[in-house]
Amino acid sequence: MRKKVTVLGAGAWGTALALQAHYAGNEVTLWAYLQEEKDEIDQHGENKTRLPGVKIPKEITVTCDLAKAAQGEVLLVVTPAQAIRSFLTSLKEHLKPETTLVFCSKGIEISTGALITDICANVIPATPIAVLSGPNFATEIATGSPGAATLASKTLDQAEILATLLSSLTFRIYPSDDIMGVQVGGALKNVVAIASGLVTGAGFGENLRAALITRGLEEMVRFGVKRGAKRETFMGLSGMGDLILCSISNTSRNMNFGFELGQGGNTKILLEEGHVLTEGAYTVKAVRQLTQEQGIDMPICEAVYRVLYEGKTIKEELATLLMRPPVPEII
Repeated sequence: MRKKVTVLGAGAWGTALALQAHYAGNEVTLWAYLQEEKDEIDQHGENKTRLPGVKIPKEITVTCDLAKAAQGEVLLVVTPAQAIRSFLTSLKEHLKPETTLVFCSKGIEISTGALITDICANVIPATPIAVLSGPNFATEIATGSPGAATLASKTLDQAEILATLLSSLTFRIYPSDDIMGVQVGGALKNVVAIASGLVTGAGFGENLRAALITRGLEEMVRFGVKRGAKRETFMGLSGMGDLILCSISNTSRNMNFGFELGQGGNTKILLEEGHVLTEGAYTVKAVRQLTQEQGIDMPICEAVYRVLYEGKTIKEELATLLMRPPVPEII
């Protein structure tokens, strides 16, 4: 079932997805925001800046022309969450009504508290949508190391069609109809991964790290179910799977950001000097606002916010967490 697939975004993850869509047998276009990104790939046959050492087949067309890129039948959108609204506004005029958008970024818009599909529904209401998420690092997927993900659409039938279209011998995609759960898992695990990095960087033991990750998962479930997600979705690849990977791996941007903070780093300086893509540092702002408005108890996310933006120490926040009144483990 060969289709025209366009990947919108030539970063590491976008490039990896373009390669996977190609391996799955599709006609692939990779859209680059910057002309120098396109020129680099055309000249060297690889994305030296974002994904060095990984060859990009000549069969993958690289373009900076958004109108041309939008002619694909399926568009994989890899724009960061905080830029997605402005990007979709630019994309809107070029879209065909039948084109499906598959969102492959993770996060919550700070200014509105909206998830990515909520933003899409506001900007391009009638467009068919899906969400792809799971425990995947770009380099591994790009080099053919086996991995898996969840793809959620409004109906399971549509999710199965898209999962089949994008799956390859090394990338297995599981269909789902829980768009909300898949998005919440992908966004909130970044905040928990920062918490994991904070306690590790500060020199605390593995016992505490395991406890934070586990209780962080419960907070993800609590937040998601409040917004209509299915609890069981969080036990899958887009929830627990992604959380484990990003909370324990040294390759995780969010975990590393937390680790450097735990060793005495400064939030503002770290975000300016190389951690600008640490989505969890932005997501936690939106989560905090939403939990306060909706009365959702999220103590770990609240602790991360206080350490990042209110100058609280990790020891202070740990003491607050540990002294909370006992409650049943599963709420």
